Amino acid sequence: MRRRLFTIPLIICLLLLPAFGAFAEVRVDLAREEYGESFVAYPVISGMANAFVQDSANAAIRSAVQPHLDTLALLRSGAPGTVKATAAYELLPSSDGHDVLSVLIEHSGRLPGGRTGHGYIPLMLDLANGQPVPAQALFGDMGKARDALDHLGEQALEEALSNYLDIYDFLPVPMESVRADGEGLTFFYPAGGPVWLSGRAASVRFLWHELEGALDVGEGSLLRGLGIPEKLAPAPETPERVREAVESGMLPGLDVRLGDSVGMLEERYGLLFDPEGFPGGTAYYLEDDRFRETALVSRDEEQVSGILAARLNLFGLITGRTAREEVRQVLGEPDAAYPLDASEARAYGLAAGETDTYRYGTNELRMHYDEAGVLSAVWLSAAE
Repeated sequence: MRRRLFTIPLIICLLLLPAFGAFAEVRVDLAREEYGESFVAYPVISGMANAFVQDSANAAIRSAVQPHLDTLALLRSGAPGTVKATAAYELLPSSDGHDVLSVLIEHSGRLPGGRTGHGYIPLMLDLANGQPVPAQALFGDMGKARDALDHLGEQALEEALSNYLDIYDFLPVPMESVRADGEGLTFFYPAGGPVWLSGRAASVRFLWHELEGALDVGEGSLLRGLGIPEKLAPAPETPERVREAVESGMLPGLDVRLGDSVGMLEERYGLLFDPEGFPGGTAYYLEDDRFRETALVSRDEEQVSGILAARLNLFGLITGRTAREEVRQVLGEPDAAYPLDASEARAYGLAAGETDTYRYGTNELRMHYDEAGVLSAVWLSAAE
């Protein structure tokens, strides 16, 4: 069995941010232990001045993946099957020193206990003390938050679920199995629990603005330190961040880029529905809940040429709440503007209204507003 470390250079650039406590010293590598076709990957922290905190954080990560490392050892001894566990992580900076390392382990194949399946292990670590962040640190009143999450979950899933799946199998939302990232919270159902039609373990994701009222963002709270309240309104840097995102062919919170392979995305995330006709191409709806109310458009059924999101926080410009006047104050006057009547809008899956187009490099950003002048969808596309 081999163990290797893979350096992630992106983290090193964060050493230039002394305002954020642990970021001034932390380095994260990916360790990978493997046997044959099986492997288990997980983050390893190094470089922290406080060795006890560093060891505590690494022990928590190791404990989370230990059942799969044990499975790897069983396979090495001759047990049948394979296990594949990948790792993703994100460093969330805090203004008060409680930076958070947010980790997600995705595993498939042989599960602890011998069954075959798919699942996730979310983990958040407070780098001020090396301890896991409990769900209670995210919510003001756990009882009220649970009621709010179940209500949001029912709303979110009732239209997305296939007729073959029962929404009540997905309730209550698993509050304790949660992971934060820069855009919101994702709740992961346990291995052996509800699954999508693809067989992948289910999850449900909410953006920060959708969780207002349930979150603890008071003085001294973890989320206030992470700057969550500031994400709910445009900031001075919003125009430049929008430009950078559009030019790179991405929208925040969506793990897809213009030009990506449609087939690879289908394989990675599964299809929620069969592909549908779309003006000038085909629309694809992925199963992973981060893509809820998002269509990936392809002109040639091979590469993504457009991303149409009806549920998005574009650096403080938020679908369902930001008015056209505010968007124009932030982004300036559009390069083009045109109306969409009900029949035209229906072809794109939009409400009747008006669309403003902004051009950045070779890509276009279309901000679509309903008849009340409220942002209802964001459409990123490669120029034809």
